[in-house]
Amino acid sequence: MEFAWVGDLILARADLTAAAGEFGGRHRATPEDEGRMGIMINTSGHAIQTKHRGREDALAPGGSMLLCRADEGRFWLGSNSASSWVLIDMPRPAVKRAAPNSEDLVGGVLSGGGEALRLASAYAALVFQEPGFADQRLDAHVSQTFFDLLALVLGAEKETAEIARGRGLRAARLDAIVQGIAKGYADPSFSVATVATRLNLSERYIQDLLRSTGVGFSERVMELRLQHSVGLLARAHLTRQKISEVALSSGFNDLSYFHRCFRRRFGMTPATARA
Repeated sequence: MEFAWVGDLILARADLTAAAGEFGGRHRATPEDEGRMGIMINTSGHAIQTKHRGREDALAPGGSMLLCRADEGRFWLGSNSASSWVLIDMPRPAVKRAAPNSEDLVGGVLSGGGEALRLASAYAALVFQEPGFADQRLDAHVSQTFFDLLALVLGAEKETAEIARGRGLRAARLDAIVQGIAKGYADPSFSVATVATRLNLSERYIQDLLRSTGVGFSERVMELRLQHSVGLLARAHLTRQKISEVALSSGFNDLSYFHRCFRRRFGMTPATARA
């Protein structure tokens, strides 16, 4: 299990093989557990059987459940099944503000979520994968985004849901778009349509969302490609790559266009940079 602290949130990621487990009740660690609740997201390829607050249920892959630290719970994983999940632990008052009926939801599979749940799970993974992602400068932004997403998962009431969609969902989508660009820019055929298909968003929405940050899709892709190429050229004495190979591996399929863009950005030719 891994843990990360982001403001008032505690993120936990588990990857284990166990037949069964218990939590809460006599297993709780401190009296402070009474003031905490969390959403568990099943990232396994199979269901997890649970019993919590007298409710028995099966948490399907990709599903979520609200848990209370102070109350005893039990889960069954199967003796030979490797299981994994993400737990987003929050202060109880914050959960109640987001969803006043949250106490009624504890121990049962949550029916809401959809995109908000997928983004919350991906956002948690990003915190673990990117060292320093959740530093002090970003704590407030990251924790607020989580709260907004989880408010939607919990079925927040109309006014709260509107705020969450306008703030948390937008921020999480923007992070997902930026991550998508960072993963795919080196492919010469990469386009906004590629990201739109992967994230199930419209091309226009992606363009508008990026423009609102002051840096559009094309500018972001171009900068990443040029930064990648200048890094390769700086190590050209080790890699022995030709300039044409550097251009192609950076996402450019037109050598003359690569030369023009490189010179405009860095004030020198690729050959000079390599030298």
